[in-house]
Amino acid sequence: MDGGDGTFDRLSRYRPMTQSISEADRTKKRAEASFRTRIREIEGQKAAKEYWTAQKEAIERIPRLRALRLAKEAEQKAEAPVSKPVTKRVRKTVSA
Repeated sequence: MDGGDGTFDRLSRYRPMTQSISEADRTKKRAEASFRTRIREIEGQKAAKEYWTAQKEAIERIPRLRALRLAKEAEQKAEAPVSKPVTKRVRKTVSA
C-alpha cells in the first residue's frame, strides 16, 4: 500500500467506477431478457389465436345473417300496400 515514496496509496483498494458488471450479473440479465422475450412471444401467439378465432366466427355468421335479412325484406315487401305508381305532372307552357 505504500507508493514507494512513503505515501499511502489509498485509492488502490477501491474498484474504479467504470468496472464492468460481473459475469454472473451479465448471465442473470441475459436470462431475464430471454424470459421476457419468450413471454412476449407466448402472449403474441395467444392474441393471434384469439383474433383468428373471432374472424372465423364472424365469417361463419355472415350467411345466417344474410338469410335473416333477406327473409325480413321479403316479408316487408309482401306486407307493403300496393300503391299507384307516381306519375310526373306535365306543365303546360304558355305561348306568347
